[in-house]
Amino acid sequence: MDRVAERLIAGGYPANTPVAVVYKATWAESRTVRGTLADIAELVRAAAIHKTALILVGAFLGDEYHYSKLYDAGFSHEYRQA
Repeated sequence: MDRVAERLIAGGYPANTPVAVVYKATWAESRTVRGTLADIAELVRAAAIHKTALILVGAFLGDEYHYSKLYDAGFSHEYRQA
């Protein structure tokens, strides 16, 4: 996880970008660890997650995310009238 976070930061993501690591998604023992690129590696180590995990990165995980209106009944565009 250290390398993933380092490469994302080197690629332009800010260190405070929200991250979620989902261990064994859809399994009964599923767990989710949330943090930022700056601290996620340590949080994942502390949770003893080594494999079988999804890594989600981006502002959509933050508190200020505005949900898409794509499937909202009131949403329309050229091809779909509300």
